[in-house]
Amino acid sequence: MTKKLIRKGKGSSPPRVPKKKTAKFLLILSVLLSLSSLTLSAEDAREKAEELAEQQRFTEAADILLEWLTVNRENPDYFPTLLMTADLLPDVQRAKDLLEEELRTEKDRARRYEMLSRLALLFELSGDVERAQRSYELAAFIRDREKDFASFYRSAQLLLEMGEYDRAELQARTILGA
Repeated sequence: MTKKLIRKGKGSSPPRVPKKKTAKFLLILSVLLSLSSLTLSAEDAREKAEELAEQQRFTEAADILLEWLTVNRENPDYFPTLLMTADLLPDVQRAKDLLEEELRTEKDRARRYEMLSRLALLFELSGDVERAQRSYELAAFIRDREKDFASFYRSAQLLLEMGEYDRAELQARTILGA
């Protein structure tokens, strides 16, 4: 009797799984494992980026965060991670591009203000005074300009540098009159 069971595959040896099912299972398993490695939590991604930044490896740190941003667009930690990424990017142009791209689709006023303020500084650092002034001015108007004197004041200073004295004076009077 045992000889018959063994010959029919019902004895001690495990049942054979068809090769196609095994291949599909392994493919699904590998896809799931690769996706789980991509979906680091924002906190884990930021911690890893901070470690790399402490080692002066800013490009690698920013790349980790950029990778996280592409996969986790709907995550509540997306915006703080975006700002951290822009701060870590050693290439000012890449940081400007990242923030400008997000600014086009962002509707939240507080987030738009944060991005415009950072963009203004990046434009100023790269020598683009006109775009810096415009970004400061937009930031001042997004928030109530009476509350955001710093952006409005910096906009007026840049207008002076550009030789637009009338507009600079108007902004300065607005600040003083508030």
